[in-house]
Amino acid sequence: MTATTNCNSCQAACCRMQVMIIDDTGMPERFIETDASGVQSMRRLDDGWCEALNRNTFLCDQYLVRPTICRQFEMGGSDCQRTKVDITEPWIGD
Repeated sequence: MTATTNCNSCQAACCRMQVMIIDDTGMPERFIETDASGVQSMRRLDDGWCEALNRNTFLCDQYLVRPTICRQFEMGGSDCQRTKVDITEPWIGD
């Protein structure tokens, strides 16, 4: 784990990723969307951020029931570092 990376300082770059729901962790239905194929994922707002992300703290408001994928995403790990670079690079919007 990289000592300089933590969820508070990176502004939760991973919360812009698509997060599929693979099992029931107790996430309230209002945070889940289902596509035409029946695949469930965390609902994201129009700007791409996860709806469960608290915009003031950059922490998950549903942390205790967060999806398994979020639980397995290691803070400071290689996936975290790649996501941080991919997400925080200057974004060319639509």
